Amino acid sequence: MEHKNYFYNANSNSASFGQFGLRVLNGSSIADEKFVIIEADVDSVFSCDILPNESGEIGDTKFTNFTLEKGRMKYGRFTNIVVTSGQVTAYKG
Repeated sequence: MEHKNYFYNANSNSASFGQFGLRVLNGSSIADEKFVIIEADVDSVFSCDILPNESGEIGDTKFTNFTLEKGRMKYGRFTNIVVTSGQVTAYKG
């Protein structure tokens, strides 16, 4: 599945409200799906790959043992999420 074009408000709003689907992950992993938001349901530690933007530009290429406090979110283009502790909701995009 390709990422949606988020320059359009409708796509951005749909993703932020989970309209493209979501996965709840706890002590598990998910591969070969693309996500745009990772939200910590409880204090969580996870790793994932970070994908380039639509122009092919990229900064960091992965999070490794990244700690995210309950209620916090990370926005970007993510795949191959592995949760080592806690629980996150990953929103598809």
